[in-house]
Amino acid sequence: MFDRILKSIEKMQEQHYFVGWLLIPSLALINFYIIVALTNKLQLLIKFKPMHSPAFVSLVYVAAYITPFVIHQVLESRHESTA
Repeated sequence: MFDRILKSIEKMQEQHYFVGWLLIPSLALINFYIIVALTNKLQLLIKFKPMHSPAFVSLVYVAAYITPFVIHQVLESRHESTA
């Protein structure tokens, strides 16, 4: 019984990691896309010339946001494989 509880907790944690991996970057991507698009509209209203691509800015932000976690996972998997 105890083993079954532990296995279900492990499985639940894996699902939470997957949801985190998928949900958090997606929300960040959507959030930055909206912010950059609204900022570009504001720039048009005040007649300010420089425009930014919402998609590009969003992708750069998400890449910067995920990079530390990916590096940590790679280093951790290398450490586990050598141990």
